[in-house]
Amino acid sequence: MKFGLCHEGHLNGVSHHERYQEMIVEAVAAEDAGFDFYGLSEQHFLPDVATTPAPETIMGAVAALTTSMRFRFMSAVISINHPIRIVERLMTLDLVSNGRAELGLARSNNPYALSGFGVDPKDTRERLNDGLAAIMSALRTGSFEHHGTVWDIPDRQVVPFPVQKPHPPVLLSATSEETHALGARNGLGVMSGNTVLGWDYLETNVKTYKENALEAVPLGGMQTNSIGTFIATAHCAPTMEQALREAEHVAMDFMDTVMDIYTKLAKASSDYEYLGRIEQLRDHMHDLDFLMDFNPYFHIGPPEFIIERFQRLQAMGLDELILRIDGMGHEVNMKAIAAFGQDVIPHFR
Repeated sequence: MKFGLCHEGHLNGVSHHERYQEMIVEAVAAEDAGFDFYGLSEQHFLPDVATTPAPETIMGAVAALTTSMRFRFMSAVISINHPIRIVERLMTLDLVSNGRAELGLARSNNPYALSGFGVDPKDTRERLNDGLAAIMSALRTGSFEHHGTVWDIPDRQVVPFPVQKPHPPVLLSATSEETHALGARNGLGVMSGNTVLGWDYLETNVKTYKENALEAVPLGGMQTNSIGTFIATAHCAPTMEQALREAEHVAMDFMDTVMDIYTKLAKASSDYEYLGRIEQLRDHMHDLDFLMDFNPYFHIGPPEFIIERFQRLQAMGLDELILRIDGMGHEVNMKAIAAFGQDVIPHFR
């Protein structure tokens, strides 16, 4: 089992400048604590909970201060980015990190980003499929052309060339069963999200990924056969009482955000209609005890509680866990990172 630290710039009363400086310190601490990789999601127009529109900039700063931890876009949004710009940013990060970059891709679950960049939610599936084909072709060949339904790219040589050969690993963020299957069939790793819909929902999607990965025909030059899941709020403290006191407000902020964006997208396009299932949680959306029992989205508690829940995830067949340790304040974040490194991660080595 591999472990990643995810940041999204959850402010918790500090300025963007302060939070960015804190994130760099916390990321360096994550390498010391034994985390395998670090990354940030690409987020736009969410002023307090998720404030990281340029992940590669922060990861580049952390790369200069670390030696072994890998760096992953979690994720670059295909719907609002030109495919070649995504590849160029990945390649540059791979060079400055001495071959430690990984690419996560997503179509977008943020209606504010889609409307802000002029993208219709009804078009995101097509933009994902076409953009993915262009990105993987560029990674596989370097010199390429692409004539798709969305992007028309003439013959070009994409530079710079990466350190990793044939190219850095590529993973796909997936919230639907369809996207889990898409990633698996095309030889991509998957970062499973939307587990707010329940333990059973995640288990079904892991099974879908594993079955389809057996018949993969890689779009790129390699197969990344790995599935992990995103944990929206992860906190480890000596007691349950302390853990809840320090992290409950973060989980509730995140739940409010997810309820808002998922319900908006569900109404905007039939392709996102499945996200509307989150409405079943509206009456319980501020009941953290209920939510932690119902889904693996939030993991907050003492080490023995966290280990038991992570073992349940491992038994499903997950290869990695992505822990969002953010928003609790710098001092608490640092203690949580240390606690995961000392008391939890060693149990899965």
